[in-house]
Amino acid sequence: MGQREIAHAALGILGNIASVSFFLSSAPTIIKIVRCKSSGGISGDLYVFKLFNCMLWCLYGLPYVHPHDLWVVITNSFGCTFALIYIGTYLSFATTKEKVSLVWKLGATLASFVTLVVLLVLLSKTRGQRILAVGVLSAIVSSGMHLTLLSQCRMAIQSRDKKFLHPTESLAAFVKGAIWTAYGLVNLDIFILIPNGVGIIIGVIQVALVLLLLRDAKSKCNVEDLHDKIDRQTQTSQEIVLHLEGIGTQDSNETIGKGITPLANISRVSSLLGISRQGSISSSIVVPIMLMDAEKAVA
Repeated sequence: MGQREIAHAALGILGNIASVSFFLSSAPTIIKIVRCKSSGGISGDLYVFKLFNCMLWCLYGLPYVHPHDLWVVITNSFGCTFALIYIGTYLSFATTKEKVSLVWKLGATLASFVTLVVLLVLLSKTRGQRILAVGVLSAIVSSGMHLTLLSQCRMAIQSRDKKFLHPTESLAAFVKGAIWTAYGLVNLDIFILIPNGVGIIIGVIQVALVLLLLRDAKSKCNVEDLHDKIDRQTQTSQEIVLHLEGIGTQDSNETIGKGITPLANISRVSSLLGISRQGSISSSIVVPIMLMDAEKAVA
């Protein structure tokens, strides 16, 4: 076995692992539907789209179309299985309207695939024609599936909310795209290279966007904490000022009644300034207030 065959097998195995991880990244949505016993308004169209995409690649990897691509058949067989499980689970909890819509789309998808196979058998004369026909269609559909993730990016940018993004799915799409791109380079297969190259780009965009939104969320949280701290300190300072004003007025009345000079109480006020500093209030605010009280008392 030559180096090219070894690389082909190694990348095929890694590609299968990455693809299964990508297929499993949609599991949390299905688990949520099962727990809520409702579709929650989530569309099942993407699962039908994934099923059609995997069926096309299974056809592409068959010896009748493109020999020596068993790894492509295996990974997309997993994809078809997961897609059917997701569709079945979705239909179990969807509303009647959603069920009718999804079943109609699923039927149209299967009919389109059967039609494609029949036309391929009847019209194609050579293997090259079959590779070209199925390869072009598979690359277009697969690229379109990756591009649908851009709608999530658009909603996340507009709302500045990362809830529209799925970091696990984005990372899995990036890793899957990178491995299958390398697989396509080994085989010099442009139909595998193009859609997985698109997957890499979309994955990078989504991961970068997730990191950006996480940074913005952290900055926003720090600003809110700072505002809360300032509000608490301001409230504490106001309470201290009011307390000191009350003490100053009371002491002024007592000293006037006893014939004692009110300015002697300034030392008591000064001792209270220690409290104000602990409450994070500036002495430049408290001192003028207390001096004004003392001057009023003298007058």
